[in-house]
Amino acid sequence: MTKKEFLRALADELEPMGVRERDGMIQYYREILADRMEDGLTEEEAVGEMEPVKTIASGILGGEKPLPRKKKTGRGWNISLLIIGSPVWLPILIAFAVTFLTIYMTGWILIGTVGVVAGAFVATVPITVCVLFVLVPHYVASGIFILGVCLCLCAIGGLLVIPMVYLAKWYAIGTVKLGKWMLGKSKKPKEV
Repeated sequence: MTKKEFLRALADELEPMGVRERDGMIQYYREILADRMEDGLTEEEAVGEMEPVKTIASGILGGEKPLPRKKKTGRGWNISLLIIGSPVWLPILIAFAVTFLTIYMTGWILIGTVGVVAGAFVATVPITVCVLFVLVPHYVASGIFILGVCLCLCAIGGLLVIPMVYLAKWYAIGTVKLGKWMLGKSKKPKEV
């Protein structure tokens, strides 16, 4: 095959391309063949060392269907930004976490405090009974007054137990729901 025949066959194979692009490719391969002939090869030898015309054309035209590109996730950038920005976002994140835990623990402390106060009021009954055995024989009026105060405190303690139990139950349920929500957010979504 001569140089002219090779370039004509290549031009025919590159027919789907635009005229300018096709002429540019033909000129490129004309120069390659000229360089080989300058190196001492004959025209037939220079053309013989080239790939087949169909192979060259399919490579130029992209004869193989290109694979779809994967979306770039920018994971390297994300990691870099996390590391570079950590002096800013890490203290803020820690401050939010500590604030949240402080508020959360304050709720349990208030519930516990109400429980202790209610228990202390209810615990006045046995103490009062002991005091009555000592005071009633000597000071009847004082003993009856102390008994009345004791019963009032016991009633208040009993009334405080009911809201404390409901509040503790509500807070515990809220804690479980919050924990499930946080676990749900930390899991990776399932791929469809």
